[in-house]
Amino acid sequence: MTWIFPGDITGSEITIIAKNHFFWGGTYRKDTTLINNWGGGTYTLDRNRLVHSYLYCVDQSMVGTKRRMLWELKNDTAIYSWSCDENWQLDKNNYYIQKLVRAE
Repeated sequence: MTWIFPGDITGSEITIIAKNHFFWGGTYRKDTTLINNWGGGTYTLDRNRLVHSYLYCVDQSMVGTKRRMLWELKNDTAIYSWSCDENWQLDKNNYYIQKLVRAE
């Protein structure tokens, strides 16, 4: 997975998606500081509507929460867009897009 960050943040991350569970983990570097990032939980998918339920996360405030996302698959790339409100609308002033490319 490749992240495009402003400034001088570098690193990498892996995401694993199974039948009803997801997990990600990685490490980033800003200057000389290492930043760990990991988490996972369960998910539900209905057409292009994806809900992640966080069971564990480096950011403890995420544990026990849910995130609504729009999901799309284009060839070998999964595209996630969030945050969605209860009507599945993106906040056009403050949203994220993440693209994951399948690795063999």
